Amino acid sequence: MDYYKLLDFKMEPFSNSPDPRLFYRSSQHLEVLQKLEISIRLKRGLNVVAGDIGTGKTTVSRQLIQKISNDTAIEYYLILDPGFRSVHGFLTCIVQLMMGEPLDGNLDESNLKERIKTHLFTRGVDENINTVLVIDEGQKLSLDCLEVLRELLNFETNSQKLLQIVIFAQNEFDQSLDQVKNFQDRINFRYTLTALNFKESKALIQHRLNQSFVQGKQRPVFSAAAFVIIYAATKGSPRKMVTLCHQVILALIIKDREKAGAFFVRSCVKKMIIPKSNRQRRVLLAGIILAGIILAGGYSFGYFYRPLKTPKQILYPVSRSMPVSHTGIDVHKNPSIQTVPPSPAPVLPSSSSDVYGSILVPEDATIYRMITLVYGKFSPELLNQVMAYNSTISAPDRLLSGFPVRFPVPAEETDYPDHTTFLVIYQTREFNRAFNLASSVVYRDLDVRILPFHCQDIGYQFNVVVDTPFNNLETALAFLRKVPPGIAAVPQNAASLKSCRLIIKEE
Repeated sequence: MDYYKLLDFKMEPFSNSPDPRLFYRSSQHLEVLQKLEISIRLKRGLNVVAGDIGTGKTTVSRQLIQKISNDTAIEYYLILDPGFRSVHGFLTCIVQLMMGEPLDGNLDESNLKERIKTHLFTRGVDENINTVLVIDEGQKLSLDCLEVLRELLNFETNSQKLLQIVIFAQNEFDQSLDQVKNFQDRINFRYTLTALNFKESKALIQHRLNQSFVQGKQRPVFSAAAFVIIYAATKGSPRKMVTLCHQVILALIIKDREKAGAFFVRSCVKKMIIPKSNRQRRVLLAGIILAGIILAGGYSFGYFYRPLKTPKQILYPVSRSMPVSHTGIDVHKNPSIQTVPPSPAPVLPSSSSDVYGSILVPEDATIYRMITLVYGKFSPELLNQVMAYNSTISAPDRLLSGFPVRFPVPAEETDYPDHTTFLVIYQTREFNRAFNLASSVVYRDLDVRILPFHCQDIGYQFNVVVDTPFNNLETALAFLRKVPPGIAAVPQNAASLKSCRLIIKEE
């Protein structure tokens, strides 16, 4: 999906994925990263980073992993969703991550703890490997699981902790810590991330733009007053700023503009954010008034005035029509007027369980690529099944952009052995979201596919995975080092995926 090239971007500037290239090193984020790395290398044990939703905890965690992943003396394990129902499930997850092999179902909690202890002593003492456990969404940890982590911190030598733990959690995690004082007392480093100030917010947006522009094409995208509106609407939350700026970029493309002013951004805010309180309305109104003052003052003192330069050449725009597709929304820019003949009624499946879902055909898509992305391969049999469910497609080589295509459940789904390991990038129970994400990853030189598993009572769960299945965890981890920067992938075996528990949090 390269719609951003219309504004001279080489990549999407406001992607909500934790892309290391777009990471803005604010003073607090830089401090957290430095102190976490020092704590890990000094083997100090437990570290906690808290903050409100959208303050950059997940981004910092990925930056931390990137920093330590190149050090052969450090091995890390990442748990993205620690909301385990039982201590046994939590311990089983840790053992599977560390051992990379299926476990005997008869192992009780004490056996699992003993396995972890043996592994940590072997790696830490005999092989001098520093083991790091990174936990995201730490507020989901139960009190019993916190007690397990406290016990694991007891595994140490006279000079060092054998397990380093870094927990990223929302501020509500403090309530749990208050109930387990003996765990709280073990925290070596603790930091609370807060919203950015105006200067940092503007710098974050500008950094993402500068990193994303094609070299030599940099130019202002937001006016000075527009930055004020963005800050007033988002209150300095990095996630909210990224979301809002993404919508502004889309609106610029749709309306064939290159720069967003205060009122343009305000129109995007109105479509996205409905203030829920009088205070929110007052903050936003104050932002608009301040933006007006900036505009008035700027023009009065000539701040915004620049003398016009005589152009060396005049470029006439070429008429074009290009759809912009984002999370299932298809918008045509400057569409030509055409008479569309009525389509015949589509062939409906016998039940909703017969199809994974339907997708609006992206620009320049081919049926071959779409089938390969959905099923992991292409075959005449799969093509015939797709054609049978889509009577509106007269010929497979003539796909019309923007038309829906149904993808049926194949007659025979591959049954992977439980030990087969996949590198999972994304998980969702919405087919079109999986397809959109997989399509965007393809453009980053990584072959991926959608791997569905049927879940009792809830239907299909769609996993976006690296196209290659691996026989064991070691080969998967070796391949993981080759994954392009900015793409977070988590190794999981087929048995775990078949359980249909969302390991990777759905945004």
